[in-house]
Amino acid sequence: MLATTLKYLCFLSFIFIIGCDSPKKSDPPAVEVSQQSVLLISKDGSGNIRQWIRSLDSEITIVECYDLSNDSLDYYLNIANAIIIGGGNDVNPVHYNKPEYAEICGKFDNYRDSLEFKMIDYASENKIPIMGICRGQQIINVAHGGSLIPDIPTYVNEFTEHRDEEGNSTTHYILPVKETWLTEYIQQDTFWVNSIHHQCVDRLAQGFEVAAYAPDSVIEAIYIRDKSIHPFTMGVQFHPEILRDSISNLFGALFLNSIE
Repeated sequence: MLATTLKYLCFLSFIFIIGCDSPKKSDPPAVEVSQQSVLLISKDGSGNIRQWIRSLDSEITIVECYDLSNDSLDYYLNIANAIIIGGGNDVNPVHYNKPEYAEICGKFDNYRDSLEFKMIDYASENKIPIMGICRGQQIINVAHGGSLIPDIPTYVNEFTEHRDEEGNSTTHYILPVKETWLTEYIQQDTFWVNSIHHQCVDRLAQGFEVAAYAPDSVIEAIYIRDKSIHPFTMGVQFHPEILRDSISNLFGALFLNSIE
């Protein structure tokens, strides 16, 4: 894309870290800003994703798609430069051939499932950068043929707490996988994230790789390494748009800089 200005992220001086605390391998990327870029968000009820992206790129055009008509959605998909699939309700398990999981799932939003499958398919077919957050990571995996664990406490032994007993947010550390996009920029054995989910990726879709795990082996970040398959596909199980720490902003900068 045509860059009109450069804006450099200011990284926090300190992050709570378990394990190695050595410097990053690579310098943080600058965010290129362009008035011509259009970012689509599937749904952002809290407005946190919009605010996070605006803090990194004040010029980008942002469109939330959930309430658009079919014609408007098609119009914006046709001019989109990037897509974010946000967090929300559980993905209906019929989409990964496990209808029997419905009884241990939470609420479904079948319209949202269909909307996001359309957005993900469009991004895949047209090589548009895409990022999934929490549910977004899960449905990207499902859209590409993967499956989900419908309830972590039921199916994962000795599980890490991924939300508290009331269903509210908690925190835990995650472990980056060596020689992935994550460790290219962050040379740390572990780092802390927020967490508010009870489902996660189970069978990983073909072409995807794991970039980070929780201590209980729950998958916390996925991506497509092979750029010939897709130029930029990233999923994270946590919520960088709420954290907005240096590592979260790094994810956002990498995503925005993938826009051409």
